[in-house]
Amino acid sequence: MLAAAAALMLGLGAGAAMAEAEAPVGKVTPFTLGNGLQIVVIEDHRVPVVTHMVWYKIGSIDDPQGASGLAHLLEHLMFKSFDAEAKESFAQIMSRLGAVDNATTGPDSTNYFQRVAKERLADVMAVETRRMSGLTLKEDQVLVERQVVREERRSVFESDPVKMLAEQMMATLYENHSYGRPPIGWAHEISQLKLDDALTAYRNFYIPANAVVIIAGDVTPPEVRLLAAQTYGTINVDRQPPPRLVTAEPEPIAARRVEMTDGRVPQPTLFRYYLTPSYRSATGLQAESLDILTAILGDGETSRLHRAVVTGAKAAVGVSAHYFGEGRDSGRLALFAILPGDGDLGAAEREVDRVIADLLKTGITEDELARAKAGIEARTIIESDNQKRLAALYGSALAVGRTVDDLIDAPNRLARVTKADVEAAAAAFLARQRSVTGVVAPPPQEAKP
Repeated sequence: MLAAAAALMLGLGAGAAMAEAEAPVGKVTPFTLGNGLQIVVIEDHRVPVVTHMVWYKIGSIDDPQGASGLAHLLEHLMFKSFDAEAKESFAQIMSRLGAVDNATTGPDSTNYFQRVAKERLADVMAVETRRMSGLTLKEDQVLVERQVVREERRSVFESDPVKMLAEQMMATLYENHSYGRPPIGWAHEISQLKLDDALTAYRNFYIPANAVVIIAGDVTPPEVRLLAAQTYGTINVDRQPPPRLVTAEPEPIAARRVEMTDGRVPQPTLFRYYLTPSYRSATGLQAESLDILTAILGDGETSRLHRAVVTGAKAAVGVSAHYFGEGRDSGRLALFAILPGDGDLGAAEREVDRVIADLLKTGITEDELARAKAGIEARTIIESDNQKRLAALYGSALAVGRTVDDLIDAPNRLARVTKADVEAAAAAFLARQRSVTGVVAPPPQEAKP
């Protein structure tokens, strides 16, 4: 009762009285302001530094049809004028505060972060409050940033054949869902984005009820609660964001393939994507099982793919596997193989298929299960030691609808995964019809006379 009263005195919502949860990596305290803003405090008192992140629940899946890249363009524009009286640019303010800052846009969310000395946290929160509530844009700013984004796409993606292959594979993997559109946008649509598009997205999505703030570092929950009340808590916006479009992906019925040749590719490369659930959309222990399955397939030199494709058949010089389970609506299991310059893509693909067929037929061993769990636990500990990564872990998860309790319970769920769980996940999601295979290679050399 006293805790709830104190929270209300600070202008916080009832959620501010939540009990502090003890996480394996430190104390994690979530609370909610009266205007709907979620805040999570992660204590790390080793150095007097703080990582401050704001996650907005807007990403490329929220771009209107025909306006891909809008969420990303808005991210760029958020570094422009954020109130009429501002005498310094955002970059000038961050420089004066000694802050390291950046931002990224993904399919499900857009985030802004600063790493700053503890005594500057209040200033950073004040600036982000102004950006959340008072962005002002002009037509010429949109025109300039639109060209900047177009050049970014050209220099980062279109100059890299492997990234272009991955982009085409995503567009093929998702037949109906907006995950098939690149977060940076399609080139022909970026050039058509308008000032009104950006302002509408800003008004709809950049509001407290649609944001999550993560503060990790040398702070305590009472300190952050007071600062939050004095900054973010002053934003009096009671509207809710528009409902996010939920587009169901049809059940895959056919394996698909993307092939590219490009003279800039030094070595042939083989990709394979399988459509899977994400941590948020999975049922039971499916996501944890997919994480373990991925480790068994392609994590390190003892993995099945490395032993068969690299060490055994010598069909590739490197292989790996990754489970991308952070999405709101679905995820993917990805396999990669890099071949020698004169490598045979057909031979490498046959070896990959053989490894997968063998796993589906014979299952996994208890030793593989134990080693995969130990590897995931070790990776989690290492990542938790990085303040920015830890803040990003919580921010990205909450931005897609997961909870603090869900993250804290992750080690317990991982421990409960059985050999049968992993084999069931393999049978369900390594089905060939759920896959897209992509290859990129140099053009074939003409035979010399």
